Amino acid sequence: VYVDPQKRHAGTLVAPQDASWLATPVAFPALFSARLSDGGAVWLRWEHAEKIAVHYRSDPRSSASSSQFAIYRRPQVRDQRERISFFVLRCFHAFADGYSYQPLVGDLFDLYAAGVDERGREARLPPVPEVFDVLERRLFD
Repeated sequence: VYVDPQKRHAGTLVAPQDASWLATPVAFPALFSARLSDGGAVWLRWEHAEKIAVHYRSDPRSSASSSQFAIYRRPQVRDQRERISFFVLRCFHAFADGYSYQPLVGDLFDLYAAGVDERGREARLPPVPEVFDVLERRLFD
């Protein structure tokens, strides 16, 4: 799942063999692509262990509305403008499918934001539906 915490848009990443793969931009050999919740699209490729190159388009059909930037695992001295932390969340399909990742990642970002908030703000997570209480009782009782 690709999530931009500032713009609050997200999308499920797919590989080239997936039927929903988006054609890559010219001169940007991507490993993953995603249609975003704001209608845009993003393509990602690993540069090396600490860096991911990102190509973003607000309209996937038009190259006029595109930009490229890099995200780093650790801040780099040479690039003070773009410092974005990232992590890889990997789950078995039995735990989460493509639709389940987005709410899970959204909750993780809310928890992270609350953890770094200097004012001590509590995370505002949605209530857990009753169906999960029933499942938990069946699994752990």
